Amino acid sequence: MKTTTRLLAVLCVLLVFVPILSMTGSAKSTRNWPVLSVDSPKNSTTKLYVRAIQMMLFRAGIADLNRDGIYGEGTKQCVIDFQKKVKCKPYDGKVGEKTWQEFFKKVVLKEGMEGDDVKLLQTMLKKLVGSPKKVTGYFGSETLEAVKKFQKGKGLSVDGKVGIKTWTKLFDLYFS
Repeated sequence: MKTTTRLLAVLCVLLVFVPILSMTGSAKSTRNWPVLSVDSPKNSTTKLYVRAIQMMLFRAGIADLNRDGIYGEGTKQCVIDFQKKVKCKPYDGKVGEKTWQEFFKKVVLKEGMEGDDVKLLQTMLKKLVGSPKKVTGYFGSETLEAVKKFQKGKGLSVDGKVGIKTWTKLFDLYFS
């Protein structure tokens, strides 16, 4: 009788905890997006991402930072301010997947815009669809056509604007 009771208790525990454990595991992100902070390596790739972040902070109305590509204390504090503004916890000043996505909700790129976030977009498009030919930082007709080509090829709404769905798909593919 004791063995049956123990076995029943073990089964009950498994029935309760296994689904919970599998749910928490499936909620984990499979994305490999860059996580940037004051501790990020100082190289040309990181510099491009940081300049793009600094531009997005400006576009989101947080601060007009010197877009030098250096993730210093000033950039960290502005990221914390942004995270608080959009309620993106933890308020740690690190730009990981959740903070990137909040930027993408706030920053929609379209034809006629220019900046380091456009350079990041062009760099990703160049790798993923082969155009635009040059990374200029200006969202002109060649970038517009590259965005539309990407959107069409990935089953996204083809409007030529780079909002959260397009940014997310770009990041997922670029960093996979």
